[in-house]
Amino acid sequence: MAYDYFGDEKGGAATHRVNLERHMQLDLRWVLWASSVFALATFVCIWEGLGSLKQPSEVARPLSPMTAPAIAGSGYAANSVYPSTDASQVPPNVKLYGTWMGSDASTGSATTAWYAAASDLAIMVAGYPTHSQMSLMLEIESRRGVRRNVGVTPGNPGEQWTTVALSLPPDATRFRIHAVDGSKAYRGWLGFSEPFAFVAGSKATLPIFGYIGQLSLYVGAALSLLTGILCALAAWKIEAWPKRRA
Repeated sequence: MAYDYFGDEKGGAATHRVNLERHMQLDLRWVLWASSVFALATFVCIWEGLGSLKQPSEVARPLSPMTAPAIAGSGYAANSVYPSTDASQVPPNVKLYGTWMGSDASTGSATTAWYAAASDLAIMVAGYPTHSQMSLMLEIESRRGVRRNVGVTPGNPGEQWTTVALSLPPDATRFRIHAVDGSKAYRGWLGFSEPFAFVAGSKATLPIFGYIGQLSLYVGAALSLLTGILCALAAWKIEAWPKRRA
């Protein structure tokens, strides 16, 4: 009894050959589709991995006051801002002060301790420091003992804590913050934080960025390998196709 290329009897091979060709076409489509999906997933994972590893590894470190107390005056209290104020951007361990004592009628004036001048300094600000009878100032002392006041102008952040960079002159040796809320009008409240510096972090401080980046790269490498296998399978099927039709 005669057999064809696939080992079928020639008398009943036609139907089997048609079914086999359909399966081959379907398998090839699935292989090519899966290869495309895995290639895209590989690109996304590697892109995300590299992006996570490049996240700035900086942490905020509150400055240590040179004098005591940390803040003096009246009308300001810890965390006293409008209840709905968004604090999601406030770094951990940074102390906050404000004049919201349940209404806009609260007023106050406060001066912080002296802090040593440094680079990459910032404070958090909330409320409405540019409204009438409100002010937020830096008192800066130079090496020659000359003092001058410089306004902190973040606009009016409102109900959201906003990071404001502090720019000190090169000859500055120390500085302190003056905050005044003399307004009883609508939105007459002000909040500020102790100053802090941005310092380089580490894996122990910011582990999440490194872990996400490494995991994404590992997944990307695995998907890349799987994509290569699927592409090789697709190439084999395409090469074998004419032979199987012979």
